[in-house]
Amino acid sequence: MKCKDESRLSTHISTHTHTHTSTQSRTHEEQGRMNSIDGIWTEVNTLGDMPGRRVGHSFDLVRVPFGGAMGVLIWGKGAATHLNDALALRLKDKTWLRPKLHGKPVVSRWRHASFPLRHRQAVFITGGDDAHGNAVMDPQLLDTSSGAGGPWHWCSV
Repeated sequence: MKCKDESRLSTHISTHTHTHTSTQSRTHEEQGRMNSIDGIWTEVNTLGDMPGRRVGHSFDLVRVPFGGAMGVLIWGKGAATHLNDALALRLKDKTWLRPKLHGKPVVSRWRHASFPLRHRQAVFITGGDDAHGNAVMDPQLLDTSSGAGGPWHWCSV
């Protein structure tokens, strides 16, 4: 069975960032887009407050008011700590934003699962591991209906 619009498959955006050190001991971080059909990685230049390198994070495409979409990057593990943040990548101009987060603070985690809720302009997050390696089982909802500029709201489910 074929998809009706195969071009949609070739524009999977990933927030993979990796760091390499040159011979002059400078660190350089890159972000890119992975073509999910042929597996080719293309560097993407972004503006704004670029997130630091991380693993075990999630990245979802969420609809925004008045059309379009934004990328939502949630949590993960940095070099020395578990991250408890959520960022927006405004796709129309490739700019990273850090919306203010309201609601009850959430346990930082990594290796969690998330997916966008089409009918609510929100992201549902579940599972993952906390900083001590314990499984986290409190599902969360991040309301992103105010758009990339925020504020966003955490809600326990």
